[in-house]
Amino acid sequence: MVFKKLFGRKKKITALEGPPVKLGARGAPTQAENQANLVAARQSPAFVTVKEWLEDIFKKRADQVVLDYTAAGVAVRYQVDGLWHAMPGRDRESGDPALAVMKKLANLNPKERRAKQQGYFAAKYLQLEFKIHLTAEGTKNGERVLLEIEGAEVKFETLDDLGMREKLQEQLKEILNQPSGLFVYSALPGGGLSTTMQGTLRATDRYLRDFVALVDKTKEPLPYVENIEIIEYDPSSDDLQELFRSVMLKEPDVLIIPHISDPTFFNQALEQTIAEEKLLITSLRAKDAVEALLRMLAMKINPEKMTQALRGVLCQRLVRKLCLSCRRPYKPNPQLLQKLGLPPEKIQHFFRAFNPKTDMGEDGKPLPPCEVCGGLGYRERTAVFELLVPREGLKRALLQQPRLEVLRQIARQEGHRGLLEEGLFHVVRGNTSLDELKRALQT
Repeated sequence: MVFKKLFGRKKKITALEGPPVKLGARGAPTQAENQANLVAARQSPAFVTVKEWLEDIFKKRADQVVLDYTAAGVAVRYQVDGLWHAMPGRDRESGDPALAVMKKLANLNPKERRAKQQGYFAAKYLQLEFKIHLTAEGTKNGERVLLEIEGAEVKFETLDDLGMREKLQEQLKEILNQPSGLFVYSALPGGGLSTTMQGTLRATDRYLRDFVALVDKTKEPLPYVENIEIIEYDPSSDDLQELFRSVMLKEPDVLIIPHISDPTFFNQALEQTIAEEKLLITSLRAKDAVEALLRMLAMKINPEKMTQALRGVLCQRLVRKLCLSCRRPYKPNPQLLQKLGLPPEKIQHFFRAFNPKTDMGEDGKPLPPCEVCGGLGYRERTAVFELLVPREGLKRALLQQPRLEVLRQIARQEGHRGLLEEGLFHVVRGNTSLDELKRALQT
């Protein structure tokens, strides 16, 4: 197995051996220094070890790797599609030289094992280019190393890529193409909010209307979308009132404030966009669409103005997609289907992930790990979306009974489909498993 090779090779080897992974030194002040670091790294037998290790990382599509160096050895974890997986450990005898090679490529000090160091190096594999950010810092028991793999993520360009069903796309486009109102995006941290904002804004009529984004420099930047003017500001030093006046003189049709950093500033923007019949777009972190509205109220956003302008809230959760090469069909329990609100007579089967402990071959022997997903049973992710379009009952409750369960109940009574209902759409179609949906919604 690859893992047994990574840190256990004994013979002396050259950098010309190993898998087709091309490494590049980065981070030094000059190209000459980078080249010198690369030459020095290639002198180590562990150079090939690093190439083997990275090939395994790329094959498994890990976007983060944690190495915990202790006296007992090196514990390894990969993050794949948002979940952490423990990997076989490695010994210090070969693990230390491999780390020294990576630190050299990142223009760090290989001998420093206590102070925090940060750098990066490059790799190319199967025509794909990666940037590997390396952070190393001493811990109570040794040293922890984090590798962040930039370039490993799947690119999402359209609403179909995001996993949004067609009817929901039509509803969303209708709202975002309205001339005025308030629209809110929400998700949990790490839930793909920036990607969804980018994908959905691309689906708007940006070439027919003027879009301006006011972006707080201290927050996460707004993803780039063509034909949206971005104006950055620093809330600690800029005059927000003057900034807003200058922006509104541009007479934008759509104003985007990605983060509600200053409630007073946002309330002013909300009031102005209502008065001038503009569309205002923002985002915040929340578990579901209804909770997003309560969070806005908790941030002292004017409840009357908010409910008056509110057009919709788009919330999402990320779920892993079942590997199409090894997923297994099964007949779900009719009582479970009824509990989920699904008609038992119309559901032939669900799909689940391959289980190496129970799923055997025709000869009764264990099957080898799936080459497509690396034995994980899942490959890549998709999003479960809920689009809350508030009706009069929900708006009244926001002003009179702003309690989470009350609002959720009223939203359901007015026809809102929550994350569970939307997630079951992916389960029925075989995109994901019921177990994975439960895991994602319990996060």
